[in-house]
Amino acid sequence: MSKPTAEQIQEVFLWCGFEEIQYCNFKGPMPGCIHWAHPDAVGGGCSTLPKVDLNNLFKYAEPLLDKLGEHYIVLQKQWNNLSIKQATLAFVDIAKFPAEFEGEGETEAIALFWAFYKVMKETRNSIRVLLTEKDENSGS
Repeated sequence: MSKPTAEQIQEVFLWCGFEEIQYCNFKGPMPGCIHWAHPDAVGGGCSTLPKVDLNNLFKYAEPLLDKLGEHYIVLQKQWNNLSIKQATLAFVDIAKFPAEFEGEGETEAIALFWAFYKVMKETRNSIRVLLTEKDENSGS
């Protein structure tokens, strides 16, 4: 698979809980001044979304899998004998879902990004329901 677009990266980090905040001054919103906030981000956030690397994927995306239940992640190198090109496969298996989510990329981070992207697309509503239930249970 190819590298993710800026829109796809944004979509995944929004799924991970980042919020886009528009800076304002006394005149109102300041065009082009955006802050990305996340409860687990150092200082509450930053002016750009995190880069797609293993540290950020495990910090922000993997905890969402915990909310879906028991899961495992496998990263595997794959070699193409014809072109001597290396690729990495990432597999995410979640016990509650019948499908295994697979991603492929030139690096472990890109492969894992695509696996998480597929998880996000497939489980978006399930995570919303689980988070709502958690909020309701913690409030009582």
